[in-house]
Amino acid sequence: EGSALEIASLFGDLSTSIGFTQKSAADMSVELVGLAGDLASFKNVQIDVAKTALKGIFTGETEALKNLGINVTENVLKQTDYFKSLNKTWNQLTLTEKIQIRYNEVLNSTRNLQQSVKELGEQFGKELLPLASDIIKTLKGVVDRIRGMSDENKKLAINIALITAALGPVLKALAALLNVIDKL
Repeated sequence: EGSALEIASLFGDLSTSIGFTQKSAADMSVELVGLAGDLASFKNVQIDVAKTALKGIFTGETEALKNLGINVTENVLKQTDYFKSLNKTWNQLTLTEKIQIRYNEVLNSTRNLQQSVKELGEQFGKELLPLASDIIKTLKGVVDRIRGMSDENKKLAINIALITAALGPVLKALAALLNVIDKL
Protein backbone atom coordinates (compact mmCIF):
# COMPACT_ATOMS: atom_id res chain seq x y z
CA GLU A 1 0.00 0.00 0.00
CA GLY A 2 2.86 2.33 0.85
CA SER A 3 4.56 1.64 -2.49
CA ALA A 4 1.32 2.22 -4.37
CA LEU A 5 0.81 5.57 -2.65
CA GLU A 6 4.41 6.56 -3.32
CA ILE A 7 4.10 5.67 -7.01
CA ALA A 8 0.73 7.41 -7.34
CA SER A 9 2.18 10.51 -5.71
CA LEU A 10 5.21 10.51 -8.02
CA PHE A 11 3.13 10.18 -11.19
CA GLY A 12 0.56 12.68 -9.92
CA ASP A 13 3.27 15.23 -9.20
CA LEU A 14 4.89 14.68 -12.59
CA SER A 15 1.55 15.00 -14.37
CA THR A 16 0.37 18.16 -12.67
CA SER A 17 3.75 19.88 -12.91
CA ILE A 18 3.66 19.39 -16.68
CA GLY A 19 0.16 20.79 -17.05
CA PHE A 20 -2.31 17.93 -16.76
CA THR A 21 -5.46 18.69 -14.83
CA GLN A 22 -5.87 17.25 -11.33
CA LYS A 23 -8.47 14.80 -12.64
CA SER A 24 -6.30 13.65 -15.58
CA ALA A 25 -3.27 13.37 -13.31
CA ALA A 26 -5.23 11.30 -10.77
CA ASP A 27 -6.61 8.98 -13.46
CA MET A 28 -3.18 8.49 -15.03
CA SER A 29 -1.59 7.87 -11.62
CA VAL A 30 -4.11 5.19 -10.69
CA GLU A 31 -3.66 3.48 -14.06
CA LEU A 32 0.14 3.65 -13.82
CA VAL A 33 0.17 2.20 -10.30
CA GLY A 34 -1.71 -0.81 -11.65
CA LEU A 35 0.63 -1.04 -14.62
CA ALA A 36 3.67 -0.92 -12.35
CA GLY A 37 2.30 -3.89 -10.41
CA ASP A 38 1.45 -5.78 -13.59
CA LEU A 39 4.85 -5.14 -15.15
CA ALA A 40 6.65 -6.15 -11.97
CA SER A 41 4.65 -9.37 -11.92
CA PHE A 42 4.76 -10.22 -15.65
CA LYS A 43 8.43 -9.35 -16.09
CA ASN A 44 9.54 -10.66 -12.69
CA VAL A 45 11.20 -7.39 -11.65
CA GLN A 46 11.06 -5.26 -8.52
CA ILE A 47 8.29 -2.66 -8.37
CA ASP A 48 10.94 0.09 -8.35
CA VAL A 49 12.22 -1.12 -11.73
CA ALA A 50 8.70 -0.90 -13.17
CA LYS A 51 8.17 2.52 -11.56
CA THR A 52 11.42 3.86 -13.04
CA ALA A 53 10.51 2.51 -16.46
CA LEU A 54 7.03 4.04 -16.36
CA LYS A 55 8.51 7.37 -15.30
CA GLY A 56 9.97 7.40 -18.83
CA ILE A 57 6.47 8.26 -20.06
CA PHE A 58 6.97 11.70 -18.54
CA THR A 59 10.70 12.15 -19.04
CA GLY A 60 11.04 10.71 -22.54
CA GLU A 61 13.74 8.29 -21.36
CA THR A 62 12.49 5.11 -22.99
CA GLU A 63 15.38 2.70 -22.48
CA ALA A 64 14.00 1.28 -19.22
CA LEU A 65 10.63 0.69 -20.89
CA LYS A 66 12.38 -0.99 -23.81
CA ASN A 67 14.14 -3.30 -21.34
CA LEU A 68 10.68 -4.42 -20.22
CA GLY A 69 9.58 -5.07 -23.80
CA ILE A 70 7.71 -1.80 -24.36
CA ASN A 71 9.00 0.15 -27.34
CA VAL A 72 7.98 3.81 -27.20
CA THR A 73 10.65 5.34 -29.37
CA GLU A 74 9.78 8.40 -31.42
CA ASN A 75 9.53 6.33 -34.62
CA VAL A 76 7.04 3.94 -33.01
CA LEU A 77 5.01 6.79 -31.52
CA LYS A 78 4.76 8.55 -34.89
CA GLN A 79 2.89 5.49 -36.21
CA THR A 80 0.13 5.64 -33.59
CA ASP A 81 -3.39 6.75 -34.43
CA TYR A 82 -3.34 9.39 -31.70
CA PHE A 83 -0.21 11.04 -33.10
CA LYS A 84 -1.66 11.02 -36.61
CA SER A 85 -4.93 12.53 -35.34
CA LEU A 86 -3.07 15.58 -34.00
CA ASN A 87 -1.95 16.58 -37.52
CA LYS A 88 1.37 17.94 -36.25
CA THR A 89 5.01 17.05 -36.69
CA TRP A 90 6.79 15.61 -33.65
CA ASN A 91 8.55 18.92 -33.02
CA GLN A 92 5.25 20.80 -33.07
CA LEU A 93 3.78 18.70 -30.25
CA THR A 94 3.48 20.09 -26.76
CA LEU A 95 5.08 18.22 -23.89
CA THR A 96 1.65 17.06 -22.66
CA GLU A 97 0.80 15.71 -26.13
CA LYS A 98 4.06 13.74 -26.28
CA ILE A 99 3.39 12.35 -22.82
CA GLN A 100 -0.16 11.43 -23.78
CA ILE A 101 1.12 9.59 -26.87
CA ARG A 102 3.71 7.66 -24.78
CA TYR A 103 1.10 6.92 -22.12
CA ASN A 104 -1.39 5.59 -24.69
CA GLU A 105 1.27 3.39 -26.30
CA VAL A 106 2.38 1.97 -22.94
CA LEU A 107 -1.26 1.18 -22.11
CA ASN A 108 -1.71 -0.56 -25.45
CA SER A 109 1.51 -2.51 -25.10
CA THR A 110 0.66 -3.72 -21.61
CA ARG A 111 -2.86 -4.64 -22.68
CA ASN A 112 -1.33 -6.76 -25.43
CA LEU A 113 0.98 -8.35 -22.85
CA GLN A 114 -1.95 -9.02 -20.51
CA GLN A 115 -3.93 -10.57 -23.35
CA SER A 116 -0.98 -12.79 -24.29
CA VAL A 117 -0.61 -13.95 -20.69
CA LYS A 118 -4.35 -14.63 -20.50
CA GLU A 119 -4.24 -16.67 -23.72
CA LEU A 120 -1.24 -18.62 -22.45
CA GLY A 121 -3.09 -19.35 -19.21
CA GLU A 122 -6.10 -20.56 -21.16
CA GLN A 123 -3.89 -22.88 -23.24
CA PHE A 124 -2.27 -24.33 -20.13
CA GLY A 125 -5.68 -24.68 -18.55
CA LYS A 126 -6.98 -26.68 -21.51
CA GLU A 127 -3.95 -28.96 -21.33
CA LEU A 128 -4.02 -29.39 -17.56
CA LEU A 129 -7.78 -29.73 -17.09
CA PRO A 130 -7.98 -33.41 -18.12
CA LEU A 131 -5.01 -34.24 -15.88
CA ALA A 132 -6.52 -32.32 -12.97
CA SER A 133 -9.86 -34.08 -13.51
CA ASP A 134 -8.16 -37.48 -13.36
CA ILE A 135 -6.31 -36.55 -10.17
CA ILE A 136 -9.52 -35.27 -8.58
CA LYS A 137 -11.36 -38.48 -9.51
CA THR A 138 -8.56 -40.58 -8.01
CA LEU A 139 -8.47 -38.54 -4.81
CA LYS A 140 -12.25 -38.70 -4.51
CA GLY A 141 -12.06 -42.49 -4.84
CA VAL A 142 -9.41 -42.66 -2.11
CA VAL A 143 -11.50 -40.41 0.18
CA ASP A 144 -14.60 -42.53 -0.47
CA ARG A 145 -12.66 -45.71 0.40
CA ILE A 146 -11.33 -44.14 3.59
CA ARG A 147 -14.85 -43.07 4.59
CA GLY A 148 -16.01 -46.66 4.18
CA MET A 149 -13.29 -48.05 6.45
CA SER A 150 -13.87 -48.99 10.05
CA ASP A 151 -12.26 -46.79 12.73
CA GLU A 152 -9.74 -49.55 13.46
CA ASN A 153 -8.68 -49.77 9.81
CA LYS A 154 -8.42 -45.97 9.59
CA LYS A 155 -6.01 -45.97 12.57
CA LEU A 156 -4.00 -48.79 10.97
CA ALA A 157 -3.79 -46.85 7.66
CA ILE A 158 -2.62 -43.71 9.51
CA ASN A 159 0.06 -45.70 11.36
CA ILE A 160 1.28 -47.25 8.10
CA ALA A 161 1.44 -43.79 6.52
CA LEU A 162 3.42 -42.45 9.49
CA ILE A 163 5.87 -45.35 9.37
CA THR A 164 6.29 -44.90 5.62
CA ALA A 165 6.91 -41.18 6.07
CA ALA A 166 9.48 -41.87 8.79
CA LEU A 167 11.26 -44.51 6.68
CA GLY A 168 12.02 -42.03 3.89
CA PRO A 169 14.74 -40.09 5.75
CA VAL A 170 16.09 -43.30 7.33
CA LEU A 171 16.49 -44.93 3.91
CA LYS A 172 18.12 -41.79 2.56
CA ALA A 173 20.61 -41.77 5.45
CA LEU A 174 21.36 -45.47 4.90
CA ALA A 175 22.00 -44.85 1.21
CA ALA A 176 24.40 -42.02 2.08
CA LEU A 177 26.16 -44.27 4.61
CA LEU A 178 26.49 -47.07 2.07
CA ASN A 179 27.93 -44.58 -0.42
CA VAL A 180 30.54 -43.49 2.13
CA ILE A 181 31.40 -47.10 2.99
CA ASP A 182 31.72 -47.92 -0.70
CA LYS A 183 34.15 -45.02 -1.21
CA LEU A 184 36.22 -46.13 1.80
